[in-house]
Amino acid sequence: MNKLYGKHSMKAIKHFLLSALLICLTHLSYAQLPTGFVVNKLTTNTINEAVAMGHAPDGRIFMAERSGALKVYQNGTVSTVYTVTTTTAVEQGLLGLALHNDFSTNGKCYLYYTNAASTLHYLDVVVISATNTVTSVNRIMQFDPILNGFHNGGAMVFKDNYLYLCIGESNTPDQAPLLDTYRGKVLRLLDNGQPAPGNPYYNVAGASRQKQSIWAIGMRNPWYMTMDPVTEKLYVINVGGDYEEVNDVTAPDATKNYDYGWAGDGKSGPQQPNTTIYPTYTYGHNGWGCAITSGVAFNPTGATAYPPAYKNRLYFTDWCSGWLRSFDLSNPAAIYQEFSANDFGNVLALSLGIDGNIYYFKYGTNGSLNRLEYTLPTVPIIVNHPQSQSIVASDPLNLSVTASGANPLSYQWYKNAVLINGATASTYSIASTDANSAGTYYCIVSNTFGTATTNNAVITIQPFNARPVAHIITPANTLTWNVLDVINFSGSATDSEDGTLAASAYEWSVQLHHKDCPTCEHWHPGPAAPSGVTSGSFIADNGGEVSSSIWVRLILTVTDSQGRTGKDSVDLYPNKVTLTVQTNRTGLQIALGGSSVAPFTKAQVVNSAVTLAAPVSQLVGDSLFTFVSWSIGGAATQTIHVPNVNTTYKANYSSAYTGQRPYGGIPHPVPGTVQAEDYDLGGEGVAYHDNTNGNAGNQYRTTENVDLEICNEGGYNIAYAVNGEWLEYTLDVSQTGLYTVLLRVATPNANRLAHLDIDGASMAANIAIPNTGAYQNWQTVTLPNISLSAGIRILRMTMDADNFNVSFIQFNLNTVTDTYLSSGNQSSFEAFPNPTENSVSLQSKFAIHSPLSITLLNAQGQIEWTKTISVSGDALAEKIDLSAQAAGLYFIRMVSEEGTQTIKIIKK
Repeated sequence: MNKLYGKHSMKAIKHFLLSALLICLTHLSYAQLPTGFVVNKLTTNTINEAVAMGHAPDGRIFMAERSGALKVYQNGTVSTVYTVTTTTAVEQGLLGLALHNDFSTNGKCYLYYTNAASTLHYLDVVVISATNTVTSVNRIMQFDPILNGFHNGGAMVFKDNYLYLCIGESNTPDQAPLLDTYRGKVLRLLDNGQPAPGNPYYNVAGASRQKQSIWAIGMRNPWYMTMDPVTEKLYVINVGGDYEEVNDVTAPDATKNYDYGWAGDGKSGPQQPNTTIYPTYTYGHNGWGCAITSGVAFNPTGATAYPPAYKNRLYFTDWCSGWLRSFDLSNPAAIYQEFSANDFGNVLALSLGIDGNIYYFKYGTNGSLNRLEYTLPTVPIIVNHPQSQSIVASDPLNLSVTASGANPLSYQWYKNAVLINGATASTYSIASTDANSAGTYYCIVSNTFGTATTNNAVITIQPFNARPVAHIITPANTLTWNVLDVINFSGSATDSEDGTLAASAYEWSVQLHHKDCPTCEHWHPGPAAPSGVTSGSFIADNGGEVSSSIWVRLILTVTDSQGRTGKDSVDLYPNKVTLTVQTNRTGLQIALGGSSVAPFTKAQVVNSAVTLAAPVSQLVGDSLFTFVSWSIGGAATQTIHVPNVNTTYKANYSSAYTGQRPYGGIPHPVPGTVQAEDYDLGGEGVAYHDNTNGNAGNQYRTTENVDLEICNEGGYNIAYAVNGEWLEYTLDVSQTGLYTVLLRVATPNANRLAHLDIDGASMAANIAIPNTGAYQNWQTVTLPNISLSAGIRILRMTMDADNFNVSFIQFNLNTVTDTYLSSGNQSSFEAFPNPTENSVSLQSKFAIHSPLSITLLNAQGQIEWTKTISVSGDALAEKIDLSAQAAGLYFIRMVSEEGTQTIKIIKK
């Protein structure tokens, strides 16, 4: 497994629910930022659910609102440029925006959005003039039919006249690795939407347009992209399964099939098989959050006021946790830095402006465009002033101020220029206002360097006007539902001043809630419900959620003639049954919504559509299991509708012994790193020997007997070693030569030993394992000058003592240096002519004794040839033939009883 040294690698997430972003705060109230940083709110709260932005070279900022509006911010004002016809159902809408890298000349703006029928996604090119007039619109792509309203993707970046576009897997994980669909992919396109030459499958005979367009596969919900302006590396902000991911998609690894790991088994981050491309950075739920929502590679090539320490970092946010953190782009494994501990939860579209500042949206129906600036103040600076308000008597008053400057900051509120006793926080509230609450309020913020005073907030108190009272009559909260049930509703509304409210005052809405952990509750927009009626109906649905911890909330909002609102709501829970999944063989993985080892049970909502999937083949231990049939019949992968009774599904497999083979099917490349937990397949006595039954650490390969545990440097390690246990690894050694082998070990014990064999012969005996102080305090043991021959080799690691851990074995090919090694003599040999065309004459300055070994090595340290000659004690004159060698750098190594010397030779 991938090792992420020095980084907190924790479990990450569930669905990234764009629609859940509706639940947000609409005011800016930040925790203390690093000294010198302030947030400049550029717009009022009039930006409606903006999800993407693009920075034009002339300073214009284009903004995509999910409801379909393309807006522009220019010279302090916002205007609408263009509007697409779309839907905001589920997570859909206008989701992506990218400006052509030659926008200043061609004015091309690319928009990715859902059609109004929620059946397809489109890619349109809108040409915009310097005066923000749309001169043409052209649809250049229509994508695969939408299978599910979630996981739409939409990230786009232009680089070198190519458009990189990310498509989500439509909440259907098994689509992500398929090559004839856009779902779950990063696409690389020409600016007219056609597949780009040089794509992995561009020249494959008979390839579909989908396949020709693919740049990378195995994506879940690739929601945002960012490019490092210095290195031009491309990073995808990918909302993962159990782990959130930042993926480097600059040049996907062909040896891993361009695959970033998301598939029907629902594995992400360190859970992925080592045959896929691991994230550059990953984190999990526990203590971190639920969904990575935005990221920007901050490395401006132009001027920026930010200090150098803040450059060359990727800043990212999580929807649930609210922090703003960053990692080092040159060393992603280093521990993250926290820029702000909170108040960045409802943030989208982090981006680098042409002025060297970071921009972002505060997301919501009353959202805003914001700029993160560095000013290095000492005296307080007011970032957000308290706002004037007109309040109905008895309603609460809430005022707040945000300031930056040298800590500590102190606050004092005033009303009508009179100090308010006890009002010394950054907020001031009155729980229930009356006529005496009216007045002019302001706050003075101070520190040791000085003071700053906010603008006045004028508070007007209107006469009391009771809020209307909304009441949902039906359904009662005892009603339970199945998917596709029709739920009827009715309500009433009265107002003290208006009396009974008319149907036009009614607004009905439905939310789909789910809660998979104590801190993970969130909601999506649910089924559509009519408004402007006192009664109606909606069709119950679980939105494709595989979680059973869900419910719908029906909300009635009524508005009186003065604009006062009242609300009532009722939570309605679904009917659920228990589904049991079994197999006729132990240890097999089956997917029911998500993948688990059978047998297992899951609670599911009645009549919901769930994917039941049995892998066609799977390896467990030393056996290959092949799917035969389901107890209910049908294909290996099928969609079932959950019945209204508890039901068992059994998958039948046949098995065959397969013998020893590399884990993941591909030998470990050498030079390279072999993760200790990725020992060969084949089972006990074939690929490994373990003295105890079961995996004592209960991690990773849990159906085998090798003891594995989570490694604090990332991934897993061999643990609970017992004298005599061994593991084997299939290696693919690419070059014959000498290697330096590094063994990463940890133990609190002294006098531990191990040894390594290659193809049954000793490679390194009596390897001393040092006492590192603890089982997760890691040190590296270096084994120099290990000789390996090219080809497929079997490495065996044997434990010669109890109780030590191994994380990895790394093989580094030694490089040849022009160094004289002897027992005190001056340089004994010289070669001429050098550089040469076909041969050199090798001549010694002193007497040489037999035998003399002469070896020719290439620049990679590989042996071209070697020979041994007899010398009678006289000086040597030997011709070295290079006619069979290609032009380049070579080394001639001479070894005799006088010592060793290496001479660098250049063949022209």
